[in-house]
Amino acid sequence: MKIKSEFVTNSSSASFVVIGVRIDASEISSHQRGPEPMELDNIINPLIKGTDLDYSFGDCDYYSNDSFMVGIPYTEMGEDETLGQLKGRVKKQIKDAFGLDKDPGHIEECWENR
Repeated sequence: MKIKSEFVTNSSSASFVVIGVRIDASEISSHQRGPEPMELDNIINPLIKGTDLDYSFGDCDYYSNDSFMVGIPYTEMGEDETLGQLKGRVKKQIKDAFGLDKDPGHIEECWENR
């Protein structure tokens, strides 16, 4: 029998695994941003509404408000969908939502907050 003798912290961890792209906030056009300064969350959420896209700032980028990752999680891949088809779907949805023509790839970010 093993006994845990170490201090257990109240930490949390998160991961973001998608087929997607990194987007710099400067790539989002001014007409998408609106006339008033806004939190990046408030800009992204309306743009991806109605899509399969999800986004994350990761651990370090959240407070800098200058870049984020966006894509479709593998868990949202259709049962008969190929990886190439998923990449095509991601590319189209990013183009429709953000007006950006970027080739998606595998993104895997993990972090722990203590």
